[in-house]
Formats: sequence, C-alpha cells, structure tokens
Amino acid sequence: MKNILSVSAASLIFLRQTACFQTTRQRQSALHSTAVRSNERMDSLFGPRLDDGEDVVLFSDDVDDTSDNNWGAPPSKSSAAAPAKKKMNRWANLNPSIKARIVKEAQERAIRNKKRREPAAAKKRRLHSQYKEMESQSKREKYVRRDLPVNSKKRTLLKDIEPGTSLSGKVISLTKFGAYIDVGTEADGLLHVSQISRDEFVEHPRNYLAPGDEAEVRVVRVDPTQKKLQLTMLPEEVLDEENVMK
Repeated sequence: MKNILSVSAASLIFLRQTACFQTTRQRQSALHSTAVRSNERMDSLFGPRLDDGEDVVLFSDDVDDTSDNNWGAPPSKSSAAAPAKKKMNRWANLNPSIKARIVKEAQERAIRNKKRREPAAAKKRRLHSQYKEMESQSKREKYVRRDLPVNSKKRTLLKDIEPGTSLSGKVISLTKFGAYIDVGTEADGLLHVSQISRDEFVEHPRNYLAPGDEAEVRVVRVDPTQKKLQLTMLPEEVLDEENVMK
C-alpha cells in the first residue's frame, strides 16, 4: 500500500512539472510572436532598417578629436573664438559716451569692492594720509598772498619810515598777542592786541581781524637796526591822550 502511494505522489509531481514547462514555453512563444509583429509594424511605418539591426551610439563621453560632430569633444579654438569675436563687435559698435560711462562705473565699483576688502592697517594708513593732505591744504589756504614778494627791491626801507605815518596794509597772520601786517616795508609791522580798540577788551585779534583783511594803521615806533615796526589802530585823540607816540 505504501509503495502505491509513493508512486502516485511521484506521478503527480512529474505531471505538475510538465504542465509548468509547457506553460513557460507557451509564454515565450507568445512574447516572440509579439516582438515579431512589433518589428513588422515599425518596418511598415518607417521602412526597413539599414543598420542590420545593430544599435547606434548617439552620445558618448569618450572624446574623439577626429570628429567635429562629437558632442563629448571640447569646442575647438575657432568655435570658442566666434562668440568672443561677436561680443567684441558689439562693444566696438557701442556709442563712445556709453562705453565711457560703463568703464567709469566699473572702475568705481572696483574701487568700492577694494575698499570693502581693505585690511584695517591699510585703511588706517589711507585715512591718515587723507587727513595729513587735508591739514596741509588747510594751511595753504590760510596763507595770504602778498602784493610784493618779501625780498622785492620795491619795498620801503624802515629807515625811511617816520613815527605817526599812516599806512595801508594787509593782515598776514594772527597770534594771541597781536597781528602781523604787511605795509609794504622790508619787515612786517606788529599790531599789538592793546592797540586795536579801546571800546572793549580785546581777548584775541581774531575777534576784529582775519588773515587777508585790509587794515589802516599808524606807525608808533620803528627800529631799522632790529627790523622792528610797531603799529596801532587807535584814533589820534587816544594816542595823544595816552602819549603813545612819545
């Protein structure tokens, strides 16, 4: 009885394997017939293939210098120079005023970017240099241009000047004790702060005078040997009252 059951089981397994094999063969034949029909349909639409069924590579990463149509190859010098030449032609055709404005804006932008990237030490040196230049410019602006050079032979000698002579001059510089005035003599005259006004206390000459101002003065004392000339702006009545001229 056991032998009969084992034979029956083996028969069933064999029949099952045979059925699976036949099913697989049927599926393969069906797929093959479908592929054939698809090829026939493609031939009917586009015509027969001319490459004998071989695959054609449309794009490759391999560089081929012998082919100009290879997409993977780097551009040649002539093809790379063409856009640059086109850009240069556009620049050459621009209006000169527009080109000048573009160049100026580019330079200003480059200067701004350079200042942003400027180190702290370099920025400190640059600002210090600008400060010194502004300071020297301020000093130059304070200088007063004289009507006659200092060493001019046209200047009057001090020995020819008498006390009490009225002169017209130009304020050259100011100090806390007075003002130096060029009256056309070989040496500038000193107008002491006490000889400016009697109406009120004069703390500093800059309250009444400034470099470059024209001033009417009178000679008080003169010393040709020491090249000194003392001036005053006080009225004659005050000078007589205070005996300043004596």
